[in-house]
Amino acid sequence: HTPGGTGALHVIALFLKEQFPQSTVFVSAPTWPNHPHIFKMVGFPIAEYRYYDKAQKNICFDAVIDDLKQAKERDIVLFHACCHNPSGADFTQEQWQLLSVLVQAKKLIPVFDCAYQGFANNLQDDAYAIRLFAEMGIECLVASSFSKNFGLYNERVGALTVCAASSISRDHVYSQLKILARGVYSNPPAHGGHIVDKILGSDLKSMWHADLIHMKNRLQA
Repeated sequence: HTPGGTGALHVIALFLKEQFPQSTVFVSAPTWPNHPHIFKMVGFPIAEYRYYDKAQKNICFDAVIDDLKQAKERDIVLFHACCHNPSGADFTQEQWQLLSVLVQAKKLIPVFDCAYQGFANNLQDDAYAIRLFAEMGIECLVASSFSKNFGLYNERVGALTVCAASSISRDHVYSQLKILARGVYSNPPAHGGHIVDKILGSDLKSMWHADLIHMKNRLQA
């Protein structure tokens, strides 16, 4: 539980800088302006992988692959899980599969920003890439935000999820993340987290899901 998706990204950045201080962080061009800012704040150099072709109005996937092939082992690549910000263009499932093979082969460290789950297709499909990487045994970190899909901007509700290769790795990472969080915000705000927990753990979940679909359709229209 973190103070929003931004809080999760900041703790991820701190953790990765401690563990992989020589790495470079690859972000899409364009990306959410706060992405490079968050990782620069902890001292990471930033590189870009070409992403969106404005003239063609689509993802320049060959350029994405070519640029990520230049990354070295243990470099970090930041992906938008869905609803790419600011282009709105997302990888297809087939493209995610090709990316997962590349990430695994080059031993890169993927970080997923999952800020808009439910607004592209549905809750399941919008997390496709994260599940794919996890099922392939690729260790990754995920920053989730509940600001949009629960309308909780002011409550700052987020989550940091670790997909680890083993329970031992998971426990080691978790212990380090707790130490880092302690030095930044100590504990996340409780009220918004209780709202999300109440909705997801009760009959309200189906109502929330229906409202989310309604809002998604309005946005896409």
